[in-house]
Amino acid sequence: MLTHRRSSTKASSLPTILMTPISTKKIKKNRSYGGGAAALKHVEVPIPTPNKGGGLVRNL
Repeated sequence: MLTHRRSSTKASSLPTILMTPISTKKIKKNRSYGGGAAALKHVEVPIPTPNKGGGLVRNL
């Protein structure tokens, strides 16, 4: 007969993870036409919100 032992770890001893909403995202923006990778600039922009009846597409 097999028995299962329950873990004695209490919930209070586990780390607390705080989830905060993310309001911005980091993108690579082309600051000028041409120039290759040197023309790219890292910027932080607000995350768009869809309009009524619209949707938001996430690229992976």
